[in-house]
Amino acid sequence: MGSIQSDHRQMDRLIKTSSEDQGLLLRYFSRLPLSIRLELEKNKKKIFHSMREKYAQINYDVLSYAAHILSIKSHYSFEKKFSTKQFQNMSLDEIRDLSMLQLQKEDEKIYLSKNGKREKLLHYWSVVKLYRSRKPKPISFEKIEEKLEKHYSFKVSHNTINKLWRELEKN
Repeated sequence: MGSIQSDHRQMDRLIKTSSEDQGLLLRYFSRLPLSIRLELEKNKKKIFHSMREKYAQINYDVLSYAAHILSIKSHYSFEKKFSTKQFQNMSLDEIRDLSMLQLQKEDEKIYLSKNGKREKLLHYWSVVKLYRSRKPKPISFEKIEEKLEKHYSFKVSHNTINKLWRELEKN
């Protein structure tokens, strides 16, 4: 494992992006739809392998992180380019790419709006697991419902908790 200063120098040489901009890109990545995040993971692997050949002496973890940032950066630039371009000045291929990007974002919004409670419940899942793992007798889903509402101001039915429990915890 290299020194912190050495890792920073290598990172600067590879991605040419400040720590602040890296944070911005990572926040941007976290807000992208899952389908786009998965595409970026595939792109990251391609970038990583091309970098691995070129920079074999650099630490694997540094290269992996750099590939991740570069993958996000390329998508961010791609999206920013389209947002500043006027529609009438775009080629048909660019219009198609922009339409696909918008479609993916809309699909994610529809999914999240339909599954909003489920997504929020996943946020509190560690609490649910803690209550269900109590020994000798686990706390009932009805009691968990009450505790989530009382302590976390999150109203969700015990049936929703039970259904998600069966989906996630009971293989």
